[in-house]
Amino acid sequence: MLSYLTRWMSRGAFQALKGASSRPQLVKTPHIGNQTLAVAPLPFTGGSPGVRQARAMDQERLLQIDWDDGSCSLYPFTWLRDNCQCPHCTLQSAQARCLLFTNLDVHTGMDQVQLMDNKVSITWPDQHSSEFDPDWLKKRCFSSEARQAQQEELFLNEREYWDSSLQIPTADFEEVLHDDKAALAWLEALRRIGIVYLRGAPAEQGQVARLSQRIGYLRLTFYGYGLYHHHHHHHHHQNLIKDTHGPKTQTIQSPRSSLKLAKKQLHLTQTGTKSTASAKSKLHWLGIFRLKEEAMGGESEVVDGFHMAEQLRREDPEAFNILSSLRVDFTDSGADYCDFSVQSKNHIIDVDSEGRVTRINYNNATRDSVLDMPVHQVQPFYSSLKAFVELLSRPENVQFLHCVRQAAQGGESEVVDGFHMAEQLRREDPEAFNILSSLRVDFTDSGADYCDFSVQSKNHIIDVDSEGRVTRINYNNATRDSVLDMPVHQVQPFYSSLKAFVELLSRPENVFTYRMEPGDLVTFDNWRLLHGRKSYLSRGQNSRHLEGAYLDWDEVMSRFRILRKAVRGDS
Repeated sequence: MLSYLTRWMSRGAFQALKGASSRPQLVKTPHIGNQTLAVAPLPFTGGSPGVRQARAMDQERLLQIDWDDGSCSLYPFTWLRDNCQCPHCTLQSAQARCLLFTNLDVHTGMDQVQLMDNKVSITWPDQHSSEFDPDWLKKRCFSSEARQAQQEELFLNEREYWDSSLQIPTADFEEVLHDDKAALAWLEALRRIGIVYLRGAPAEQGQVARLSQRIGYLRLTFYGYGLYHHHHHHHHHQNLIKDTHGPKTQTIQSPRSSLKLAKKQLHLTQTGTKSTASAKSKLHWLGIFRLKEEAMGGESEVVDGFHMAEQLRREDPEAFNILSSLRVDFTDSGADYCDFSVQSKNHIIDVDSEGRVTRINYNNATRDSVLDMPVHQVQPFYSSLKAFVELLSRPENVQFLHCVRQAAQGGESEVVDGFHMAEQLRREDPEAFNILSSLRVDFTDSGADYCDFSVQSKNHIIDVDSEGRVTRINYNNATRDSVLDMPVHQVQPFYSSLKAFVELLSRPENVFTYRMEPGDLVTFDNWRLLHGRKSYLSRGQNSRHLEGAYLDWDEVMSRFRILRKAVRGDS
């Protein structure tokens, strides 16, 4: 029986299996990207850190903490007041902020700071008191090393790249369903490597639903609740493809292509999060609206976030630039349909490559105390957010594939590590990389299945974050629109750049090939991998039959954090 994936505790890597050496083993590949916890540990990793001294630097409006280990941390006054942990300012059961941003003095001073029972106690000018545990503070240190380690812990940003020599990490389907350690190792490998093979699933329909429910819930798509059946009785070849329709979507495999079809609903952004009944009033941004929760009243209020963002751009361009360039952490945890622990990073104001506002991401209750920016940017951020909130207050995607039946001949699956190829393109042809990561391309798809649909989206072929790290590959040649929204002089450079990228993707040394057999189930990162299959011949009762399901990374990482806490006792 196959054993579940295990983690090398001293490294951010995985062993695919315990047991027989003939079983697939994961090849360690060079680490590219940010440091991980193994080489950039959190500044505090055990016991309670000792505070030697705490002093207010009034002119700089910073609190300086000198630690017993000789290190020093700086914390802006505004951030400390914003993240007061008292019951009046923070709802403890959900770790959600109760303090309204409109009531936050972003230029606050500090009356007194003292150490009491190894806690940092602060008295503010309005005589409100805050107490902070040293370990809570040290984990949120604003040094670049601490912030990088914190982000790695929250999001597992490091990736392990691979090529055609990949020995695919493999686990047992039933162990993943019933053993938390096995499930944790599976999700961690899925995040790091991008693909994990599960063996031993019953060769019957419904298994992808069981696996999806191990994480959270099935995703509804235009083809139904994330499920599809794949029956073909003909010879057909499918190229490697990566598909795009919207910021976070699902992939449907069809004889023609793979089609991204369902828009993402990102937790903590436009659709907001669960309301907290104890909050007097809170903002939920659905374009945007605010719900009054007082005992009397209950009137709904809406604000045009796009309009307000444009007004902020006119009235305070610097604030607009800050809110559209700095990414902010949001967090939410609890239990409803299932238990969840969600983290996300977003600009408060999203703009496209032409500077148009495309989305507002703001919920003050779930804005995290983790603030991933250098300390000198903290005060400008708070001032900018204050300006935006005052304007608002004015009264005017992961894929699963399960093989139920395989074709008589052919049908081998092919995958390519898109992140690896994007980095290779960056090295070999920087101009092509810049073009594909800056020009947005139209994609289109229409049809009828669970319902009729007509989807349009615009995406970069290569998505990168504010630090230049590749975060997503958006490519499906079949659904790339004939509409090309760019000036005529950019058309030829675009085609040449895309050609260079596709040729990289198609090199035999970069393509990993495997054949699924009945009972096999593959899980992979659909933002990262490009996937396809070879031609096959299928007749009669041997018709090829695959079943699939789709989950968002928000759901997957939520389950990962909950499992990590249960298995390792992480806070």
